[in-house]
Amino acid sequence: MPHNTPEKRRAWSKKYYRENHFRLNAHKLKWSRSVAGKAKKSQYYLSIRNDPIKYVAHLSKLSKLRQSNRKKMIEMYGGKCACCGEATFEFMAIDHVNGGGKQHRKSVASGAGYVGRLLREKRGGFRVLCHNCNMSLGFYGYCPHGGLK
Repeated sequence: MPHNTPEKRRAWSKKYYRENHFRLNAHKLKWSRSVAGKAKKSQYYLSIRNDPIKYVAHLSKLSKLRQSNRKKMIEMYGGKCACCGEATFEFMAIDHVNGGGKQHRKSVASGAGYVGRLLREKRGGFRVLCHNCNMSLGFYGYCPHGGLK
């Protein structure tokens, strides 16, 4: 063992993991995605994870897709807060009219997939609120603007 103190060993282990985590996790990733269709996806994922330039481009593409889907979703449900009328895109949130948003997100998907799926389904039960109104409804059950209860 090259390191005789626990501190040196921990430091060496952290450094080793940082440098080799792609290789170390490859088997775990391959096993978890063993279905034929998912295997190709994981091979692509592994190939871009090992190339920082491709990986950053992939993350940038996902970020743009997420923002685009969010903007479409907000416009689809009115584009402004149903309570106070705020229309600044960065302040908007999608609210579940009857509550239960956490359970719904868990049952559908998470991240970019969630908003994308809601866009495809075009179902009711949602409204656009600004983050202030949405948080107030979530924490206190009413909005101070007086528009929603």
